[in-house]
Parts: sequence; structure tokens; C-alpha cells
Amino acid sequence: MQIYKIFPLCLMFLIWGCGTEDSYSEKTEEIEKVEDRNPEQEEAEPKKVQLTETKPAPQVPKEPPPEAKVVPTHTTPPEKAISKTQAIEPEFTEELLKAVNHWKKIPPSVFPLQNVSIQESVTFQLIGKQNEIMASSPVPAGKEVVAKAIRGNTLLISPSVSSNLKATIDMEKTDFKQCVAFRFEMGKKIIEMREKRRKEMALGKREGITAASSSKDKQQSDNMDELTIPGDFGHGKFCICSDCRQKRLALTGSMK
Repeated sequence: MQIYKIFPLCLMFLIWGCGTEDSYSEKTEEIEKVEDRNPEQEEAEPKKVQLTETKPAPQVPKEPPPEAKVVPTHTTPPEKAISKTQAIEPEFTEELLKAVNHWKKIPPSVFPLQNVSIQESVTFQLIGKQNEIMASSPVPAGKEVVAKAIRGNTLLISPSVSSNLKATIDMEKTDFKQCVAFRFEMGKKIIEMREKRRKEMALGKREGITAASSSKDKQQSDNMDELTIPGDFGHGKFCICSDCRQKRLALTGSMK
């Protein structure tokens, strides 16, 4: 029985020994090959190493980015109402100051002067024969009144040309001086226009213009007196430009 147990063990040792011998012989052969190599020969023989050289890509000069072109937008601004003429207000010329003696003596022909603005409130009163107050009417600042006379620097004013209500106010608390300057300048324009019409009428008579046409011209000439009343026709209350003058003429019937 012991013989049978020993036999398998011997077989296992035999197999292990063969395997060990083979691996030992292989290792021995490798060592011999390494020892047989000539180190000088190895230095002479260049090592074959494949190096893949990565050449840098050629640098292409970058073009500058195109400049952003600003495209002008032709936007048409809203049309503004452009007047044909500029506003012209009358000045206190030497001729005017001489006519009013530097505001110390206003000619009676100036009165009644309409559309005079007051800068402080007043109370119009109706005075009876016994100097009693029969009626009164307060008027706030900013309203327009009629200047009927002047005493020194004090104006005698009324609500309208035909009104019997009266009040007084200092001339400096009104635009009386500007109204007088306006009337003075417009008066000169009226004189020029009447002289022009007179010449036209004289020429018309030579050419056989009827009497009816002459009567119409006279009526229009009489209406020119209304041009001396201040009023806003686009450029302000005291503008005397040609545009405002033409509008006044058309409104008063002095011009078609």
C-alpha cells in the first residue's frame, strides 16, 4: 500500500523538475545572448527610434477684422413750421422818444389806446355826480384794458372804449410804452401805405377807373386805423413784421 502512495508523489516531482529545467534553460540562453553583445557595436549602431517630428503649422498673418461701417440713417426730422419772417418788435427810437418828450408829454392823438395789459389788479368804478360809487368791477392782473388819458405817470383806464367805468394805474405797471411804440411804428407804415394807394388811385383815374373802385379804396384806407391796435398774429403782441402786418390787413378788411 505504501508503494502505491509513493508513486504518484514521484510523478509530481518529475513533472515539476522538467518544467523548472526548461525555464532555467531559457533564462540561461537569454543571459548568454546579453553577454555576447559587443558594447562598442551597440554604440556604433544608432538606435532606431522613430521620432515623429511635429512641425509647427506656418503662421498665417491674421487679417484685422473689418471695421464696422456706420451706415448713416437718413431720418427726416419732422418739419417745423418755419415762418417767412422773423419777429420784429418796435424799439424806443430817438424819433419816438422825441415825439413823446421822453414819456413826459404823450400826444393826445395816442388815446384811446387799446389792448394795454395791466400788471396788477384794479377795481373799476362808476362815479356819480355827487362822487358816490354807483358801480364797481374788479379786474385781475394780466387783463387788457383801454388807456384813455394820462396825468403825469398815472394812466386813466377803462374796460372798453365806450365804458364809463374808470380806474387809475401807474404807467410802469403796464405795457403802455410798448403799445405806444407799436402804434408809432404802425402809424408810419399806414402813412406809407396810404401814400402808395393815393398814387395808385391817381394812376387809376387817368386809366378810367370807376368811382365805385375809388370808394372801396377809401373804405379800406379808413380800416387801416385798426392796424394800430396791438395783437398777436403769430409773433407776439407787438410784432410789426410783414407777415403779421399782412394778417392784420386781412383781418381788418384792408387787404384781400
